[in-house]
Amino acid sequence: VQVAMSLLDGDARAWATPYFAQLASVQMGVQGVTTPFRNEAAFTAAFKARFGNLDDEAAAQVELAKLCTDKLVREKCTAAEFSALFKGPADRSGYGDLELRDKYLSGIPSHVSRKIELETFTTWQEAEKRATEVEQILDISRARRPELNNFFSAWGRGRGGALARGGAPLSHAASASINAAVGKGDFPGSCFGCGKQGYCHFECPNCKDKPYTKCADARATVALGSTQAATSAPVAS
Repeated sequence: VQVAMSLLDGDARAWATPYFAQLASVQMGVQGVTTPFRNEAAFTAAFKARFGNLDDEAAAQVELAKLCTDKLVREKCTAAEFSALFKGPADRSGYGDLELRDKYLSGIPSHVSRKIELETFTTWQEAEKRATEVEQILDISRARRPELNNFFSAWGRGRGGALARGGAPLSHAASASINAAVGKGDFPGSCFGCGKQGYCHFECPNCKDKPYTKCADARATVALGSTQAATSAPVAS
């Protein structure tokens, strides 16, 4: 009994102490002493039913701590893969919403966490939903980048080749055809914001009216106007 008592603390020790005393008295044959448990097995079953979940919580907390500090997981897993690993121990850990939120955000892939670090969430499930959305946008952007690079590289070679040979800058017709391709649905790729086929992000009807897109589009328009003015100016003889 003394050995068993030494292994307990807190609420478990307080709950078990009177029952241990009763069991010890019964074992010594003290007259008039009874216990609510038929034997030690019955006592063990009652104890586990009351406090066994504490062991599960402690194990889950250790598992979460290891998961959220694993640099390999942080760099190699997708947000969806990390969420799948996180959910099990999170449900068993006994942590509150804010604790789980902080732990989730500390462990998601770094390329996603950098995009949402200034956003506010109240639960880890909210953070998971946003992280998944951001990762999908990043995946679309990476998948379409080669097409965008090829398109603008071909455009640049056409402009550079003409100018290097002493030719005239792009005609209005050529510029119009490029603008039509970019803005009218003939773009050789998709919007990286929403995935709409045939539109770059700044001309996509789904995305172009968003505040960030408008600001970036205005800067691009100013830069394009400056370039056209420079290439159209007469060369002094």
